[in-house]
Amino acid sequence: MAISAKRYALFLKDKNGIPALLRRGANNDGDRWSEHGLGHLLNPTDQESADRHWIGQAWLNMICKALGMLTQNLVFEERPAVGRVSVSSPAVMRPLAKLNDGKQYPEQIKPFNFLLSCHVRVFGHPTGAAPEHFHLITPYNNNPAQWLQMNWIDQYTGKTYRITTTGHHGTRQTARVKTYGDALREYPKADIPVVQLSIDETQPPSFHYEIGQRIAPLRDEGILIVGSGNVVHNLHAYAWGQHPQEPYEWAIAFEQRVRELLLSGENAPLVAYENKLGSEAKLAVPTPDHYLPLLYVIGTRTQSEPVTFPVEGVDGGSISMLTVQVGTALSCV
Repeated sequence: MAISAKRYALFLKDKNGIPALLRRGANNDGDRWSEHGLGHLLNPTDQESADRHWIGQAWLNMICKALGMLTQNLVFEERPAVGRVSVSSPAVMRPLAKLNDGKQYPEQIKPFNFLLSCHVRVFGHPTGAAPEHFHLITPYNNNPAQWLQMNWIDQYTGKTYRITTTGHHGTRQTARVKTYGDALREYPKADIPVVQLSIDETQPPSFHYEIGQRIAPLRDEGILIVGSGNVVHNLHAYAWGQHPQEPYEWAIAFEQRVRELLLSGENAPLVAYENKLGSEAKLAVPTPDHYLPLLYVIGTRTQSEPVTFPVEGVDGGSISMLTVQVGTALSCV
């Protein structure tokens, strides 16, 4: 079953037509389902566990539904869909400052500590909040029973809100956030026409930036241009299966420099990153395939358009989750 090039699951049917995922230790030498689009979320049954088999459970449910079989909701579908990010920049730290008031240093939130992050459902933003500048974070807590009772902080304004997983809309003090069930119901819908461009990594970075400039007029026709990659992507340095790894200094330094250039509209150093962004570039971008999509996106930007970062954080010490949004989000209301 495939939804896109990066969203797929391989399975077999037994003699009774019952599907079984290709699973390491059961019927294959490795798990054969993708985590793309779900891998940023915590394990909903054990937040401290790196076990990702819950994604396999979700895929099996999707496959059974596609085959017309009866299914039951997974036990975790009503829980808030929560991810973990790190305090990786001053922009993340700033709204948390007041939480440190009156606390001794060991009890304070510090750079590279972990936070919880959640995502607001469509039309779920609090009344009066700007959807394009709204991202809820809170100090890390591994007890999901407390998430709905905690105060969550909007990273952009510093205002505090509660979250809920019921209803369809937010209120003045509450955001309706996505549940794991919401995320899974969105996941398999492949009803939006998509054209994918392959990246020729043998071409210089300027080649990719120029393509971005050429396809920029498509935005005027209502076409969304998405570049899928990572500003920092070093799998050799990634903390595979280990305890939470603080972001490496070179990863933070490179990401911060990229952010500064994006905010100032200086595209030339971003294009010539190999020569202009210092020694950290060799570690942050050991291969170009994950960095080059950024050049397509900034190639479509006009000088007057703002740049925002709806999602931030570093995973495994060496993979940046930074999301770059050009322009303002369209509203349906």
